[in-house]
Amino acid sequence: MLQRRLSLFAAITMAILLGFSALTVFNLFGQLKIASATHRDVETFEDVADLRVVVRKIQYDIVQVQQFLTDYSATRGLNGLDDGLVEAEKAAKDFDIQVATAKRLSDSLGLSDVSVKLDRLQTAFPEYYTAGKEMSQAYVAEGTEAGNARMSRFDAAADRLLSDEESIVNAVRIAGDATKSKTVTAAETAQEMAKSTLLLTGLSTILLIAALTGVAIFVARAVLKPLTRISGYLQDEAQVRDGNAVPGLRRQDEIGAIAGAIATAESQSLMFEAEKRAQEERLQAERRSASQKMADAFEKKVGSIIEHVSAAATELQ
Repeated sequence: MLQRRLSLFAAITMAILLGFSALTVFNLFGQLKIASATHRDVETFEDVADLRVVVRKIQYDIVQVQQFLTDYSATRGLNGLDDGLVEAEKAAKDFDIQVATAKRLSDSLGLSDVSVKLDRLQTAFPEYYTAGKEMSQAYVAEGTEAGNARMSRFDAAADRLLSDEESIVNAVRIAGDATKSKTVTAAETAQEMAKSTLLLTGLSTILLIAALTGVAIFVARAVLKPLTRISGYLQDEAQVRDGNAVPGLRRQDEIGAIAGAIATAESQSLMFEAEKRAQEERLQAERRSASQKMADAFEKKVGSIIEHVSAAATELQ
């Protein structure tokens, strides 16, 4: 019975430990999964941020091309103020570099619509750049009227380019907002998972402590206390000698079996001592009887000798 109860407590404790371990492993895997997803979302958010920076550089290059060509036209290419065409060409080359970078980022992010818009922007840019350069050169070489005649072509190219540019900016902004929202959601989920893990860990710890405390109390009351009483009984020779009952003798478990074994041993010991005392008493009685017989025989023999001596003395007289 005691063994069954101990086994039950051990099974409960083991179940709590296994449950605690399973919950811990489950939550750890969950946190690792969320952390991995969050890390990917953060990387995606950073790539989108880089893409937005590159798009702003593209906008800047487009504006710089127009600005330098306009400056060249306004200054009529005078000495010291004739570097507009060179600077515009530098901006045009940087435009191609930034567009290539933006396409690489958009492809890695899976933003196919942005890649398509970048291709359209890159296709429209040469017309914008060529029309602007021809217009500025006409202003310088042929005068205002010639330059104004080419302005409509440049304006139309600029409108198409700016429309494509605005479309790209909006698409990147939407992607950035979506990525930001997803990253925030993932971070909040990770935070909630961490709170859940902490709560489950706390509850599991409390249950484990309660189970271990229950086992300790049970062992102290059902095992240690009875064994202590039995030990005290065995150490008290007076109780053993007086034949007092062994503590726990009436219990129907292992403690009762131990007490029964001790009682049996004591009973056999008492019987042995009683037999030993009886044997000693018989031996003493036999010794006394033998001594008495010897004394009687000696006395009888001495008496006989005295009688013979007395008879002999009488005859001599």
